[in-house]
Amino acid sequence: MNTKAVAIGAVAVVAVVAGGYVIADRTADARARSVLEQHAAALGTGEQLTWTAVDANPFGAAVVIDGLTYSRADGYQARATTVRASGLSEAGADTARAEGVTITLPGDGAMTIAAVDIAQVAPVSGLPAGTALSGDVAPAIIGGLNAKRIAVSDVSFVAEDKSARLTVKGMSVDDVVNGRYGRITLTGLDVAAEDDFALSVKDLSLSGLDLSPLRGDMAEIEKAASDAFGLTELRLGAVSINGIAPTGAVSLGGMTLTDLERLQGTVVSSRLRLDHLQLPASLLADEAPLLAMALDSLGRKTLDLSLDVAQRYTADNGALTVGPVTVRGEGLGEAVLKMDFTGVPLVELARAMDADDFEAVILMTENIAFVGATLTYTDDRLADVLVEQAAGGDRAGFAAAAAEMVTINAGTEVAPADVTMVAEAVQAFLLGTTAFSVSLTPQQPMLLPVVMESAETGELTRLLTLKVEGR
Repeated sequence: MNTKAVAIGAVAVVAVVAGGYVIADRTADARARSVLEQHAAALGTGEQLTWTAVDANPFGAAVVIDGLTYSRADGYQARATTVRASGLSEAGADTARAEGVTITLPGDGAMTIAAVDIAQVAPVSGLPAGTALSGDVAPAIIGGLNAKRIAVSDVSFVAEDKSARLTVKGMSVDDVVNGRYGRITLTGLDVAAEDDFALSVKDLSLSGLDLSPLRGDMAEIEKAASDAFGLTELRLGAVSINGIAPTGAVSLGGMTLTDLERLQGTVVSSRLRLDHLQLPASLLADEAPLLAMALDSLGRKTLDLSLDVAQRYTADNGALTVGPVTVRGEGLGEAVLKMDFTGVPLVELARAMDADDFEAVILMTENIAFVGATLTYTDDRLADVLVEQAAGGDRAGFAAAAAEMVTINAGTEVAPADVTMVAEAVQAFLLGTTAFSVSLTPQQPMLLPVVMESAETGELTRLLTLKVEGR
């Protein structure tokens, strides 16, 4: 699909609807037609604006235009059966509605929209005269929009060769001030394409999106992109995808991105949740054969994963907590990881990484200190099933043999004083297969280069307090 053509189509729809605000004169039909004619005359070569009828209300600052059509010599056309606007003034329109909108995108396909509703839309400042319908100014319009609400309903796009179809039940943007969008929502998105590909999205909402940088240069856009364009919240409903796995659908129960906090234009704290990402086992056979075998052992045909990732940052001392990072697989169990650091120049690190200045990243990393980490695995059914299979009916004997192997080999990885603790934890877990946890804590924060070097030389647990538990 030609994304520029679609962008032009979107601009044309807004122009078809919001074009009513240029008809600010409160006189009758003749004056309304005169303003339309002036607007049509300002278009470029090959562009044309036509209509079949105009009915203006000289008292209510309202107008109804039938058959309003914008077309270009290349075959592009945007048409509305009826456009109604009220509360017209030089500042804009209180309300506007376009019904029966059709957009023809030459070489791509056709789009239809049952209705477009606008409330309190205002002209975009700084646009050159006669360019309101040009796709080249789409970023300026999107980045400078002011509107209480813009909503579209029952949108359908069909590719020219019939190879793809897209439908949207509804979409709206609310409380837009100079390109800053209070909220964007979408419901009922469905896409169908060749090879039986199908995508379905129940709903999607974005809050706090700041698209005003689109009016600037590429440097401003890239800077805004690194800050997620000011996004404060994202919520995604149920998603289903067919046609990418040999059998079954890939689906997601939902996703949320919340608790975003920023420092000097950089996101430093956030929370991300994925609920019930389901992948058919057939999709994992080649890329993750061990995981596919584990699912087979559990009698499961799908991998069902949920993820919860939190990050918190305190600028005063550069304290960064990564976690809890919780990964849960239905039937497999749950793993929870938490790591703490201090002296993290998170804003400077982000800027250096954006600039691909890896030398600066390495230098800053050398001054970050490790405070501690914990990892806990709680079994669902996987460990029980695998241990029973490996034990061959003698679970106690299997656990004792595993503990003995740990005692023999752990000395090269952990401090001698910790070997017995590790062996006992492994034995307890294999007997109970309930939970297994590991924590590493230095007596005082330890610089990352020291941690990495000691890990390579096998000295790590001699410098850190190790705690291992199994039950």
